[in-house]
Amino acid sequence: MKKIILFCTAIVFSALVFAQNEHTYTPLITDKNTEWKTEDWTPYEHYYLQGDTIFDSLKYRKIYVNYFGGTPEFQNVYMGGLIEIDKKVYIRGSSASILLYDFNLIEGEQIRVRGIPEENGILLTVSAIDSVQLLNGEWRTRWYLDNEHGTAFTDIWIEGIGSLNGILKPGAATTDYKTTLISQFQDGEVVYCNPDFTDKVYFEGFNADCNALVSNTTTIDNKTSFLTATPSIFNHQTQLHFSLPKSSNISLHIFNHQGQIITSLYDKEQLQMGEHQQSLSLPNVSNGIYYAVLLVNGRRVATQKLVLIK
Repeated sequence: MKKIILFCTAIVFSALVFAQNEHTYTPLITDKNTEWKTEDWTPYEHYYLQGDTIFDSLKYRKIYVNYFGGTPEFQNVYMGGLIEIDKKVYIRGSSASILLYDFNLIEGEQIRVRGIPEENGILLTVSAIDSVQLLNGEWRTRWYLDNEHGTAFTDIWIEGIGSLNGILKPGAATTDYKTTLISQFQDGEVVYCNPDFTDKVYFEGFNADCNALVSNTTTIDNKTSFLTATPSIFNHQTQLHFSLPKSSNISLHIFNHQGQIITSLYDKEQLQMGEHQQSLSLPNVSNGIYYAVLLVNGRRVATQKLVLIK
């Protein structure tokens, strides 16, 4: 009898563990306000979903693009309708739907997707599959795909985000046509930030708004809030300084280059107006680049780059 009870307990425990570890798929196309910031020849593009359209009694989400730095005719350009069925994403313009993604793929499988400039699409082969953790702590499946033109054109897809070569250009054949994904937002909140862009400077009018993709200062009620580090390159301890034009709710987080919070010096704490200083040491992390991010009343207002050398 005791063995039976232990056996049943083991089965129940295994079922609970399986339920906790079971992965829930995150679709790419939803009713959320989804945006993608990308780098291209323009040099930057902003894709976004807005509104619905009907083709063959099926609801598609309309996708548009703004080409930053372009003339008015390159703003809010309609690119077509997107739909996701059984983890497959299709785009439709004036003719039939064309396959963009298939998030059912397993290692070794092949897929021919819409490509530029190839009219018949591009053949991709799944070389590996793993998982990646996003800024909100979620884990998503990640696919590595080799392009038929060579491994130099390898693409990466992330569940719920799309291709790192751009939402509408998975498997782009050459660097002339590749669009590099910088960040993705949903309902105004950043979901993904490409770590390759954490130290990039953007021109006026374009803000990828990742943890480290903001200017060093911004304004609060027409007054400037500064965030500085003395020194910014340190091996033991540094002092972070910032000023507040009025009493405010403050968060001051330290991020690594992957957008993960390492530590928080303040977390939604009320501080008085004036100058503030806080010591920072990072004894339990490796050498590298980190970012101090200041939020005032829930809004990110300043970022300071830090270099740790032990």
